[in-house]
Amino acid sequence: MVSISTEYWKIIIGVSILITVLCLISLPTLYKDTSGDGIPNNSPKEPPIEYQWDIAISRIVIAAISLAVSIYSYNQIRST
Repeated sequence: MVSISTEYWKIIIGVSILITVLCLISLPTLYKDTSGDGIPNNSPKEPPIEYQWDIAISRIVIAAISLAVSIYSYNQIRST
């Protein structure tokens, strides 16, 4: 098996932690104004501002995978 240098694992852990943080920080910004004019409507049928759950779930999955990669990278750094 090919041995990867510790510097590469440090780069991988840094990038994966950055991706995790950016994904989690972006979650509160996923509100969408459904009225289209920036003014909330008082419609009883649906809320004027909706949270985009489909995008939120995909970002949470990306953050979880990135966190797993950073943990693996940390373990690789400790084992060398």
